Amino acid sequence: MADKIPHFKFHIKSSANKFKGRIELQGEVIHEIENFGEFYSACGYTMSMAKNGILPDDYIWETFFKHSDRNCTSCFQLHIIEYLLKHSDSFTKKFRHKCDELIEAHAEKRATCSIENCAYRKRKK
Repeated sequence: MADKIPHFKFHIKSSANKFKGRIELQGEVIHEIENFGEFYSACGYTMSMAKNGILPDDYIWETFFKHSDRNCTSCFQLHIIEYLLKHSDSFTKKFRHKCDELIEAHAEKRATCSIENCAYRKRKK
């Protein structure tokens, strides 16, 4: 089932504007990110992390992707879905019929997350 779950991809820069980012699904740009602060915050990045010198991209890499034995990519996917539901009307309109399915599929995968300090699981407690 995991191989069939659509995964959103986050790109920090678009080719059109170096100060924007984008979220893609299967090669299609779903959302242009104009406020990185809101995006990183939705992923669990905090001001205290910034004050401690932790860069947002480093936080995302360290938390969700660095260790291949850790299964937290679905946690990251859930953060992206939550962000899109809050900040992208076009996403909500286009994918509202799939949102519950995506959330359920990623939530099942998240249950196998082996990261003790998983940011998504901490937020949901």
